[in-house]
Amino acid sequence: MPSSHSANSTHPRRIDGVFSSDSICAGAKIGDNQADKPYPKGHEYPAGPYGLRGIRFLLAEKSILDMQLHSLIRANAAANIRILIPFVTDIEEVRSVKRKAQQIWNEIPAEERAGLHLPQIGAMIETPSSLMMLDHLCSECDFLSIGSNDLTQHLLCLERSDPNAAVQSSSFHPAVLRALKSIFDQQKKFELSISLCGELASDPVATELLTGLGCRHLSARSSSIPLLKDIIRNINISEAEKLAALVLRMTSSDEVRQMLGERYRSKFDYETGAGAKHNEAG
Repeated sequence: MPSSHSANSTHPRRIDGVFSSDSICAGAKIGDNQADKPYPKGHEYPAGPYGLRGIRFLLAEKSILDMQLHSLIRANAAANIRILIPFVTDIEEVRSVKRKAQQIWNEIPAEERAGLHLPQIGAMIETPSSLMMLDHLCSECDFLSIGSNDLTQHLLCLERSDPNAAVQSSSFHPAVLRALKSIFDQQKKFELSISLCGELASDPVATELLTGLGCRHLSARSSSIPLLKDIIRNINISEAEKLAALVLRMTSSDEVRQMLGERYRSKFDYETGAGAKHNEAG
């Protein structure tokens, strides 16, 4: 685990030199054995999907949280860093991070603060409790990000390390899709940026449906981005919303996936992602 000073010395170069637009830094998902991120040496806790992970771990190990916040705040000279709090289950977890970030900011000498920007702070929506208190999180956060893998796992009581769980296909479960719709509906009410990450965000078969549900920001694998961009260019919002309304009436993930697969094959070309039939007609 690097010290705050050593992390500090490398972050500014890395952030300013690599990212030209906003970069979201998730508060370390250490202790998250679901993401193959073990606890740091000397900070081990019992593993498990519902244990001390994400923000719970960081609040239990405040020196690590302080080090991360110090480094990110001091690296934010270009105002292109946003801090994302993982595994939020309680609004007080967000408030604790915001208070600590403000305290660190206030302790930086005024002449140094003049060249820095306090990062925006957001929360991951990936637990049932964060879903149920979504309105409070929208009021407290600068932005939100939906972790589709964990949200699916926790809503459907699945174990991602179990090869029989098939979390990706389960993301089309009606309960998950209804949850996504309820989340995206909030971004209009609160005028808040809500992005989607996880396997579902990179699945081209899901892109039109996600658009119809209200998704406007995807965090996808870099290898998937060219294909997704081509698909999005050929999406008609009105048609996508009708598709979403139809899908939300379905009762099984198999039914949803079959219908979306057939629609994708009829509208988009697998090789390029371009709407071949659409383009020929237009």
